[in-house]
Amino acid sequence: MLEFASSSSDCIERVFSLTGLLSRSIQEYEMREEQKEMSLKVMEAYEGNHVLLVEAATGIGKSWAYLIPALLWAGARKGPTVISTNTIALQEQLIKKDIPFLLDILKLDLQATLVKGMSNYFCFRKYEEALLEKALFTPQEKSDMDKLQLFAENCKEGSFSEMNSPLSTGMWEKVSAERSACTHVECPHFKECFFFKARKALEDSQILIVNHHLLVAEMAMRLRPDFQEEKSILPKFSRIVVDEAHHLEEIALESFSVKIDRLDLIRYLGRIYSDNQPQKSRLGLLKAEFISKNMICSPAAAMAIDVEIPAQKRVALAAVEQFFMSVEEFCQQELISESSSEIREKRWRFSDEKTATSRWQEEVKGLFTSVQEEWKKLFSSLDLLKQEIGRSLSDTNKDVFSLHFNAMDMITGVLVQRLSQLEHFVIAPADEKRVRWVEVSSPLAMKNIMLVDAKLNVSEYLKKYLFSAKDTAILCSATLTSNQNFSFLKQQMGISGEGFLERVSEKTYDSPFNFQKNALFLVPSDISYPHEYGFIEEAVAMIKDVLKASQGGCFILFTSYDMLQKCYDKIVKAQDKIPFNYLRQGEASKQTLIENFKKKKDSVLFATSSFWEGIDIAGDALRCVILTKLPFRVPSEPLFQAMSEMYTKEGKDPFSEYSLPQACLKFKQGFGRLIRTKDDRGCVVCLDKRIMTKPYGKAFLKSLPNCPVVYKKRVELFKSMQDFYQGSGA
Repeated sequence: MLEFASSSSDCIERVFSLTGLLSRSIQEYEMREEQKEMSLKVMEAYEGNHVLLVEAATGIGKSWAYLIPALLWAGARKGPTVISTNTIALQEQLIKKDIPFLLDILKLDLQATLVKGMSNYFCFRKYEEALLEKALFTPQEKSDMDKLQLFAENCKEGSFSEMNSPLSTGMWEKVSAERSACTHVECPHFKECFFFKARKALEDSQILIVNHHLLVAEMAMRLRPDFQEEKSILPKFSRIVVDEAHHLEEIALESFSVKIDRLDLIRYLGRIYSDNQPQKSRLGLLKAEFISKNMICSPAAAMAIDVEIPAQKRVALAAVEQFFMSVEEFCQQELISESSSEIREKRWRFSDEKTATSRWQEEVKGLFTSVQEEWKKLFSSLDLLKQEIGRSLSDTNKDVFSLHFNAMDMITGVLVQRLSQLEHFVIAPADEKRVRWVEVSSPLAMKNIMLVDAKLNVSEYLKKYLFSAKDTAILCSATLTSNQNFSFLKQQMGISGEGFLERVSEKTYDSPFNFQKNALFLVPSDISYPHEYGFIEEAVAMIKDVLKASQGGCFILFTSYDMLQKCYDKIVKAQDKIPFNYLRQGEASKQTLIENFKKKKDSVLFATSSFWEGIDIAGDALRCVILTKLPFRVPSEPLFQAMSEMYTKEGKDPFSEYSLPQACLKFKQGFGRLIRTKDDRGCVVCLDKRIMTKPYGKAFLKSLPNCPVVYKKRVELFKSMQDFYQGSGA
């Protein structure tokens, strides 16, 4: 067994050298100096209690570089490491492939666990509550409950991933554990609870694999005044590796924001009582319980169940519908010019001056007051109903009815929390460190309105509860630097100022791939600027030329769905369309699109933001990437607007210190889709000539690997691409 040696360099040498452990286990082992050096840096960060920032390009092998020190540290009984990733694919690679292999060659007996959130686990108590509805189930739902019973009796860990048979929509949600409904030790099933068994097992694990959402949710939960350590997902830890670290700040912003969804509120009110399916609501099930047990319901309780509470629910629903209608009308009349241009969704930001208008103060606030009054009446009536029924129950019936009461408490608990959040959105004074906006979208046939209240700066939380609180933190990714430095990342993550000057170290490892030979970056010089009339028509013509040169095998990456749709229609629906295998984001799942793309050599995929990164298609299947615009954020986007204003108030330039670094990172990610192995070859075409003509274009060019850059007219560009694909260079 290799131990955590007194000399870090000696320990790393024994693993990575040409005569080391890896070379003895891998045929045709090829030592990578960058990987070896990165692993040494990670070991030094463990030993010195440092924060290490590492940008390791594709081909370095960063996973092994941080896993080996983490495993050796745990093997020496010096403590566990939490490893956080953004994608499921990387989690599965670590837990199923990399860690078992490295444990074997290092001769270590350690436990590595993939940590799952609470909602991934089966809950016995919620299953019992769901059984109360069994008489009302459809044949499919009855079949699902039978599957779930067998699952609970035979599964090992009780998580959704163990379900071999598909369930109908929403069925897992009926039986999955959730924090707001968990009674912990008071639950009669606590000793057999799958979640708490898994939580206890984590205490014995040395490597904990989590995703960024779970990591940030755990951190946010610890900020709550009602936080309970025993309900936390992760045990205490002092060392963390954040892979795909460029996503962490964005996910933290999302996790610390409050979202109040109109359809969500309507569903929860409907679970109390539904005019469409009264027998499936909690009141209907409560009434059915009395009938099934031949019990007499008191006149007061019967009146509440049959008349009073259904009527109050209708009034409460009407109040919330009127409130959201007034919010939408306010947006359309007061904020219409500030709407985003995206065709599928509208977003309106609530500025201080807009919410100070008489329309907001009198109409919107007035209707919210009505929501408060009607909801509180409903909650009060539900409490009185519980008390009335409770007085008439014998000891033998209390357990069954407690299931109904617990389910009702969970629903009202969520609604009480939403009402408090709604009050803060409508009533709270403006806060320059937060931003509020409204989103109006149409999922299927139902219009939805969502109110969002988001923090502008999460760096203080990341700093206090993650990086300052841990002895060692390793942040790594293929894209962490902007304009060849880590300044933007450190600012966004709170890794700066007092306490970090001596603790933070930085390192960049360039790709070992030969970009000079295998890649070509091209920009047309005779195309209009993106804001000019005719740009889309010219972009379409250029895309057609590029596809002819590459013969498909191309990702076309857009910054908005609106432009994607226009280009797709003009290319794919044209009379003279080139017969390629055209694919479009939104017509199938992401994974299905990727698989379909790989199947045919002439595939062309039209995609937006989520395809700019995290897609790994090696070989000849992907041989061209078109970046239609430099990926600046939409100026009308509420969060971006508020962030820019915050930078200005702090005396900073929002373009150079926020917008540009963010766009450069995204641009680097888009370029990175092309070359995934040392044998990959292809062209990246940018249709936005600002990269060559504007002063800030140099920042984007600096983010590229060292490859030939061609800036020519369309005809000459096409010829350069043909020569490249035929193997004669640029």
